[in-house]
Amino acid sequence: MQESSRIYTNPDNLPPHPGNGWTRFVCISDTHSRNTYIIPDGDVLIHAGDLTGYGMASEVYDVMNWIKSQMHEIKLVIAGNHDLTLDRHCDEVDGWPEYIADCEKLHVWLAEGSVREAGLVYLENESTTIQLASGKAWRVYGTPISPMHKYKGAFQYAEGKAEEMYAGVPDDVEILLTHGPPYGTLDKTKKGKLAGCEALAKKMEVLTACRLHVFGHIHEAWGAKNVDGRVAVNAACPISKRAIVVDIKH
Repeated sequence: MQESSRIYTNPDNLPPHPGNGWTRFVCISDTHSRNTYIIPDGDVLIHAGDLTGYGMASEVYDVMNWIKSQMHEIKLVIAGNHDLTLDRHCDEVDGWPEYIADCEKLHVWLAEGSVREAGLVYLENESTTIQLASGKAWRVYGTPISPMHKYKGAFQYAEGKAEEMYAGVPDDVEILLTHGPPYGTLDKTKKGKLAGCEALAKKMEVLTACRLHVFGHIHEAWGAKNVDGRVAVNAACPISKRAIVVDIKH
């Protein structure tokens, strides 16, 4: 069988870029305002949410500017449950109504030309197509949502709403970013519980065009593996303290 992907979990021993017929994706998540991680070179940098520690606007600006400064041609970013100031419904979360004043300002800033010119693409339950200098285009979808937790946070959904929340993921998506993992894939907690979303796992069964699925949220389940023809990456950084690199053949 022809090789279609390569996974590197130790970027210290990263081989050279495999060439124009491949795209190198560099995957991180759950950096929580620790903007000191060493990020390997690549074509596309992916951040799968929990950009901040406390969800404050100042943290969001800092981490977005850190991501902007990276040399990757494209930077794909979603939020996570810690990123309250990016959630337009954050005033509904107990104790966080004051964040709503900064929310719209952040979204306006993220849509500015200077952000787009830096190659940063922020996705919130939406699709885009990225075009690389190599000529390769990838269909991408990103969503910041994750299951409701006893500690309320941003972009969370109740258990009965899960299937509805993932219904918007297009069937032809090739690169998928979700903050939370699907059930049974790189989602085991330190207590041995599988904490992923069953509705997302069911959705993944029909996403046959998907080549790469990047998520985080469950820090201790960091890693990457091949699942049904796609590469699944839990890119949460707090324990591993490093990125995962995936080369995908066109």
